[in-house]
Amino acid sequence: RQIEHAESIGLPLCGNMAVWTASHSNLLALAGLTQAQASSPEALDERIRSLVGLSVSHYKDSIRHWRFHNAINTSSDSVGSMAHYSKSFSDAVAAIHDNAPDATIIAPGLMGADTNSLMRFGIPDRIGSNDWINLHTYSWGNISEPALVSDPVRKLLERSGYANPIVISHSGHDRAFPGNGVLGQTQQLAKWFGFALTQARIQKVFFGMQAGDRWTPVDAQSGPYPAWVALRTLGLLLDGADYLGPVKDGPTTFAFRFHKDDTHLILLWHDAPRPTHVRSARDCTFVNMMDQRFPVTADSRIPVDRLPVVLFARESIEISAWSEPDE
Repeated sequence: RQIEHAESIGLPLCGNMAVWTASHSNLLALAGLTQAQASSPEALDERIRSLVGLSVSHYKDSIRHWRFHNAINTSSDSVGSMAHYSKSFSDAVAAIHDNAPDATIIAPGLMGADTNSLMRFGIPDRIGSNDWINLHTYSWGNISEPALVSDPVRKLLERSGYANPIVISHSGHDRAFPGNGVLGQTQQLAKWFGFALTQARIQKVFFGMQAGDRWTPVDAQSGPYPAWVALRTLGLLLDGADYLGPVKDGPTTFAFRFHKDDTHLILLWHDAPRPTHVRSARDCTFVNMMDQRFPVTADSRIPVDRLPVVLFARESIEISAWSEPDE
């Protein structure tokens, strides 16, 4: 049902492969294990290999990316020790590759910039050339958090010769965040996404799709929340685009330049109570976060507020005349 729903709204899928623990009774039930059996690493390992293999074999035509639950540096999610969690991961990876040799493995997440746990787990030495590193950025409203988390991790990985994508699978934005109504939710997540793609140089972002999950913009039963439209709009516009750098980087106005195929794009927003205006030196197209598109003629005033917008054209776009609105 979730796969059909995701495909109906154009949502690419990533399988979430749990490494079952004695503290997760619902997952143990799915694995067919009692609490007593779960205390046996051998029994747990055997069930993990079997269930992972069956899941990947069944869904390999629809799902080509598999990530692991949960953060490697949260003790409640390892079975007794980091060593056993590490072994469970290795067994699951082997089961995935046995059933889907070309699958991409998204390594267990890292909560925060905990490079010590990353090294203790053995990343990046233990991941393949087709695999990715996964970060959890529980930013609690701080939209620049992706850069704060990713920078020290990226430096460590680069010293180790790791050049594969770094992805984010948890944004840490609660839909019930204080004051986060429909517009606030959309503004917050869209700006967070913009910072993740630019300042943090994140190549991929995944969001969960679970029934009643307050941390995700898509509910498996009721469908997408308002912010999903904004995220999908940004994702489709910028998918495969190269980030070229900032046009304007604060303190309240942000604009970032991208290039995709034969299209030039600028992502911009103005993070202040009152909007500003910009002018484009050439004709372009204006796209808001509801995926509404409007033609813009050269030198006309373009209003910009807290909700990000994208400008795109066949040739490079130069924008100027940042100004406050008329009194």
